[in-house]
Amino acid sequence: MNRERVEEQDAMIKRIDVMIDDHNLISFCINLEYQDKSIQTLSFMMDEYDPEHNRRRSAPWVGPLIRKIMEVLQVTSLKELEGRWCRVKYTSGRVQQIGHMRHDHFVDVWNFVEQYGDRRD
Repeated sequence: MNRERVEEQDAMIKRIDVMIDDHNLISFCINLEYQDKSIQTLSFMMDEYDPEHNRRRSAPWVGPLIRKIMEVLQVTSLKELEGRWCRVKYTSGRVQQIGHMRHDHFVDVWNFVEQYGDRRD
């Protein structure tokens, strides 16, 4: 099995965005700036196509993922995330985990999405 090397780095959350992109999809974005001033965006589609009803619907894991990130970074509002430092674990430039600077608490972003699955509330 070919395993990519996991890198870890401090990053500042520069901006949080919720927006409708050019494909008319709602996205939640965390814009990160590393100490070397390079920038990376962690972006999630907040809705998905529901073929059964032929329409878009909210992705069921988005709210719980945002809540988990807020809990790990110890904030109670999205606005508090801006300017906050965090730890980021990534492979090949893709953010895998985001965590607290001093405590060893991380959210494994893609594993969270995969484990949450397609449950509908």
